[in-house]
Amino acid sequence: MFRSVALLGVLSGLLVGCGPAEVYYKDATSFASLEQDLLACDVQALKEAPVANEIRQDPPIFYPGRRICRDGSCYHTGGYWREGRIYTVDTNAALRSRIAQSCMQQKNYSLIEAQRCPPGTVRPPKDALRQLLPPGPQNCAISVKGGPVVLRPTPE
Repeated sequence: MFRSVALLGVLSGLLVGCGPAEVYYKDATSFASLEQDLLACDVQALKEAPVANEIRQDPPIFYPGRRICRDGSCYHTGGYWREGRIYTVDTNAALRSRIAQSCMQQKNYSLIEAQRCPPGTVRPPKDALRQLLPPGPQNCAISVKGGPVVLRPTPE
């Protein structure tokens, strides 16, 4: 069972990387302005919805014993309990994301979906970016090294 859960997690992670990416866009805006606005909105969201971690635990799992028969004699193995996974959840993460998105909307940014750049596309360094490119089929979404997701010309 654990293997199937782990495989499902890996597959869903791969699928997320294949779908469209969310990109903030505003006409006639520089990359530097986008970064400043994102930072300001993230700081505001963190102040209004600070990190609130809770420790949680999945329920324990019982693995029943088995009946094993060899050469006409049978015996039972004992069952055992395996403790549930312990993990941390930030209960304010979703609220903080909504506050940051609202802040960006108030600054007249649109959150658009764009096709991701093909695998192997070189991520641009921050200092190479000036103006944000408009959405369209000629541009694809890629994350900037140490920065947000932006649109770049789709490689030929």
